[in-house]
Amino acid sequence: MEGGEGGAELGCAAAHRWDGLVRGRMSEGVRIFEHAIDVTASKPALHESALVGAGTFNVRRGDRRRGAAQLEAALSLFRELDDEDEVSRCIAELGHVAVDDGDLDRAFELYTESSEAFERVGNFTRQAVALSNLAAIAARRGDPATAAAQGERAIAIQRAHSDLDGTAVSLANLGRVRLALGEGEAARAALRESLTLALRLDYRMLLAY
Repeated sequence: MEGGEGGAELGCAAAHRWDGLVRGRMSEGVRIFEHAIDVTASKPALHESALVGAGTFNVRRGDRRRGAAQLEAALSLFRELDDEDEVSRCIAELGHVAVDDGDLDRAFELYTESSEAFERVGNFTRQAVALSNLAAIAARRGDPATAAAQGERAIAIQRAHSDLDGTAVSLANLGRVRLALGEGEAARAALRESLTLALRLDYRMLLAY
């Protein structure tokens, strides 16, 4: 990673990312990453990462148009750098935008593409997130059996890599799927574990769900 002022700025922004997303500090995340965009303008790899961060927070804050534009710009630049991991991250974030727009077919394509790419590069944490999102899409399509299978696959990867926040989200999704399948006890077990993890992590957005 490139150093200097831009590197330090982006390092601080990246350190804030998880905390901001988990605790719902979207406006603060946008402010931090938008500033990182400005100070990394002459440093390509850092600039693209700042764009992804800003895009992620803007989308979750509700400014999908601006967030999607930032993600598309980062995607194009990361393709030029031939950085498959970051290309896949951008594709996955654009899948989130497609879900918000109600375009489930497009979202399914994007998450499938990103899941396969993350598996190729060995980024199993992000692969599991993509699989969890595919499970959520299957549930919205009225296919709880596929949703359960994808969710269980995601959770197995997340447990293997001690990804507690990812596991908590996937379990919450799985609990709703188990309810749709009429599996009350399994649903309660998944939701109970999800709640326990969310309390442990102070994961406020998940606690609200």
